[in-house]
Amino acid sequence: MNKIEHIVALPASAVAAAIGLGFDIRAFEPAAAAALFASGAVVGPRALLEESPDYIQLIPYLVGVDGDQVLSYVRSKKGGEARLHKKISVGVGGHVDVEDAVARPGHTIDLSELTGDQIRPAGAIDIERTLAIAALRELCEELKIQLPADFLDRHPDLLKYTHIVHSQKSPVDAVHLGFVVKFDLAVLAQKEFECEDALANVRMQTPEQMLEADAIEGDDRLPLENWALFVLNQIVADRKPLAA
Repeated sequence: MNKIEHIVALPASAVAAAIGLGFDIRAFEPAAAAALFASGAVVGPRALLEESPDYIQLIPYLVGVDGDQVLSYVRSKKGGEARLHKKISVGVGGHVDVEDAVARPGHTIDLSELTGDQIRPAGAIDIERTLAIAALRELCEELKIQLPADFLDRHPDLLKYTHIVHSQKSPVDAVHLGFVVKFDLAVLAQKEFECEDALANVRMQTPEQMLEADAIEGDDRLPLENWALFVLNQIVADRKPLAA
C-alpha cells in the first residue's frame, strides 16, 4: 500500500463537471475521461486530502480474473485506510504518489514545489500517464511481483479502463475516484502471489460467492467494501444475455 505522504488528486468541482459525482459505477467513456484528464491536478498531503470534500483522490482499481473467478482479499489492519479494514476487496491499487507524476508535453514538474504542507495546484501533471504509472507500481507492490520494462508494450490493453467508480455512500468513498481495469491474471505468468501484508486471505472466488457471503446476516457475514460490491454486481450484470 501507498506510504508516501503526498498524493495526486483533482478538485471535486472538476470531477463533477466532467463526469458527475455519486453515480456508484458507470462505463468508462473516453470523451468524458478526456475532459477529466484535461483538468488541472493538485498535490497535497494525504492526511489533508482525506479530510477535504473539495478534492477527490485518484485510485487505479485493477481487478484480476481467471475464468469466472476473481482475485479477492481482506484488507488487513496493516493497510493504510483504516476505514476499510476487515472488508473484502477485489481491486489491487492505491493512491497516486507525487513521485509517479509525469509532466504534460512541454512542461516540467518540480517536486520540491509540490511537497509542502498545503494542497497545491499541479497543472503540469499529465494525469492519464501518471495514473498508468501508479497502477503498475501498485500492482507490483501489492502482489510482490516484478514486471519487465516493456510489459505495457506487450500488453497494451492491460490498463484499458472499463468503468469509473465514485460513491457518496461513505466518507471514504466520497473523496476517492476509482478507475477500474479488469485484466486476465494469465498475463502475469503466475496465479499465486506472496502479496504485501495489507492484503490478507488472498484467494480466487466467483462474484456470486462473494455477493452471497456479503448478503448473509449476523456474524457469518463477509462484508464487501462498496467498490467491490459495485464491481462484482457489474460483472454479474455483464454476463447476463441482453433481452430480445
